[in-house]
Amino acid sequence: QLMLTWANLQYKKIGAHLESLDEFADGEPLLVLMELLFLPGSKQTQAKKVAANGGKPTMKGCTAFKKLEMLQRAMMIATDAGVRFRFISAEDFVEKNMKMMLAFCYASALRFNTRGLVEDDEAAVPADQKAKSPKTDGRASEKDALLAWVKERVASYGVPVKDFAGSWLDGRAFLALVHSLCGGIDGTLEPAPFDYRAVAAAGDDKTRAETAFARAEELLGVQPLICCMDV
Repeated sequence: QLMLTWANLQYKKIGAHLESLDEFADGEPLLVLMELLFLPGSKQTQAKKVAANGGKPTMKGCTAFKKLEMLQRAMMIATDAGVRFRFISAEDFVEKNMKMMLAFCYASALRFNTRGLVEDDEAAVPADQKAKSPKTDGRASEKDALLAWVKERVASYGVPVKDFAGSWLDGRAFLALVHSLCGGIDGTLEPAPFDYRAVAAAGDDKTRAETAFARAEELLGVQPLICCMDV
């Protein structure tokens, strides 16, 4: 459900909607998603066709060969954009292999949302150190970059963030991150968007997380992909 919600946030840009990830088997939905994520507007050929068709598919009922061709094009766009995925093929989408489809979507979402962070980190590393650095999995480096960014954002809040698991359970990390993006604990925005200390001290885990998600949507325009129960 999380990946479906995330995908539909992208499709919303062209008035399209996906009912199920199984629709990726048709080829066109995945191709459109990859175009929206990783290609400039001038090269979003298939996405433009769907948008012009009122958000409806334009290749419904096409041949199996054409579907496979569109799936392969979609995966090539992802590869060129630096998405790391192994042991996943176009045939997995044709066969509606949910495990593989989710893995591909996760890798694409991670690359899309951390691309700037990873590129900034890589640019800051001297060339001689890059040559000596051991090769790491792309998804691992992207996670590390995102975690480092979060730690930097919440450093002044006294909220320890060590990972993307237990560090978030009490809601304080979500709350601190959103508050920092809304102006910071020092109140650089006037009036302050919300009282971080009051919510963090008085609220229970559920209240803190719910407040963070609500303020993220209200003040930052961040659509909720998860709810408290997911945490």
